[in-house]
Amino acid sequence: MSSSSRPPELTQEQFDVYNTDLQATALKATRNAAFLPADLAFYRSLDRGIAKDLDASSARVLGLANRLLDLVSTADNSKSKAKGKGRLEHDDVTDNFRSAVVDSMDQLLERADICLDEFLGLVKQPAIAMNPKPLKPKVRPACNSTRSLQHASHIPKPQLNFKRKPDNSSSTTWQPNLRHKYNAQVPLGYDMRDENGSDGSSSSLHPYRHEIKHLEYPSHMFRSAEPLLPKSFEDTPFTWVTDAASLASMLEKLRAANEIAIDLEYHSYRSFYGFVCLMQLSTRVEDFVVDTLALRQELEELNEVFTNPSIVKVLHGAESDIVWLQQDFNLYIVNLFDTFHASKVLDFPRHSLATLMEMYCDFTPDKRYQLADWRIRPLPEEMLDYARSDTHFLLFIYDHLRNALLDRAQSRSQSPAIPPPSPSSSTSPAHALVREVLARSAETSLRVPEREAYDAAHGSGPGGWDTLARKWNKGGLMADARDGGARRVYRAVHAWRDRVARAEDESTRYVLPNHHLFVLAERPPADIASLLGAFAHVPPVVRRRAKELHDAIREAAQGGE
Repeated sequence: MSSSSRPPELTQEQFDVYNTDLQATALKATRNAAFLPADLAFYRSLDRGIAKDLDASSARVLGLANRLLDLVSTADNSKSKAKGKGRLEHDDVTDNFRSAVVDSMDQLLERADICLDEFLGLVKQPAIAMNPKPLKPKVRPACNSTRSLQHASHIPKPQLNFKRKPDNSSSTTWQPNLRHKYNAQVPLGYDMRDENGSDGSSSSLHPYRHEIKHLEYPSHMFRSAEPLLPKSFEDTPFTWVTDAASLASMLEKLRAANEIAIDLEYHSYRSFYGFVCLMQLSTRVEDFVVDTLALRQELEELNEVFTNPSIVKVLHGAESDIVWLQQDFNLYIVNLFDTFHASKVLDFPRHSLATLMEMYCDFTPDKRYQLADWRIRPLPEEMLDYARSDTHFLLFIYDHLRNALLDRAQSRSQSPAIPPPSPSSSTSPAHALVREVLARSAETSLRVPEREAYDAAHGSGPGGWDTLARKWNKGGLMADARDGGARRVYRAVHAWRDRVARAEDESTRYVLPNHHLFVLAERPPADIASLLGAFAHVPPVVRRRAKELHDAIREAAQGGE
């Protein structure tokens, strides 16, 4: 008999019984979980036995989840032998549950549907022929594992070479600092508050606010047209833009386009506020990926195209991208069509770019690279293809969405159940939904960078200590809890982490992961050795600043604020 603990192979005859038992077990676990008290953290703090059992159960559930995620990665139809997105950690479950777990399970279920369709002969031919070239690794062997592609520890911090050094102060107020305002209708420095009376919003600082508010959209945006199929990756010209000459060549081609698809890839793990690493752009005939680490200072020239109202800029879920473009490159978007808003107006059940790519293009992006470390240079070809795919299909998706919006609006206008527009309205009823998307997109393009001040007193805001305690259901550490030693230590360590992360330009997760923050608060170490012993792997910043952190813990535990 083999000594391996691997379970026997499941036969077709055993599947029905196995499936029934599996569902009964899952239902039992779900019912038992529903009986757990809401204040489980309180009971955990009272009984070390309960805490130990909970940790053991959490580790077992996490292990099962990782095995399922490994199964998702092996279900890939491609010939790639790479594993999934790496080991799932406690922080991923709490902070990133949907993208780390739910989306992966959705992917597995979708693949099951595809396999059933193939078995039943119901699979249709793809709308776009995808014939990717055989992938040849371009980077050192250390980068071949997905884990090293997520957090490439060997990479020097590129922001150390930025001409404009990162400013992580929460008190800094963003101000536009354009050198030249392309496509201006009003001069640089024009104050929208003079035009709108008491408009004191932060978006009044936007240098293109007037141009966006008074935009006349090109007429072709309101006409149905046959969607233009992009060529395959292999047949589409591609340029990796890394120097001034290739940037100038790309800009010349962008000037001649009627529509441009844009996307960004950024990095935030080894930086407090993060920075953009790649910019992807596609026209109808060519794809570009820009190395924004190499061309950070030169990209402002793209405003000539980005603010041209005659050129449609197509992005998906652009709220963050609009802010990144401004704070990193002084770039602004005039005439934005956000395909996320279009999917919302059309009442789609799901709104991700991956969903739209699967719906219209029969293309499924490789989700292994969603959390990739985009600082890696040179980029592996697989990562370049993943980045490129985000814009390669986007104009084709834009065509379909625009047609769908026009068709639905036309149908509604002809329905007797829907009242006709008011006689004073100059907008064609058939254009109503497209204009709704454009209005929402315009509001998105008017966003400006805003920083949340660190609220030491009340812990409010996205990065506040009270917000984090509520997210983790730590009742004794919340702002409305009774003040005590654990809460004082928690606030002190949280403030220390924020202060150090800003000073060293690191993310708070890199300085001290959230679950370790709670461990230190609930079981304050008596000395530096105990502090370092609380970690299986001591974070580098904690190791260097161990005395400083321990002093903050000791002072808080003794009653200091």
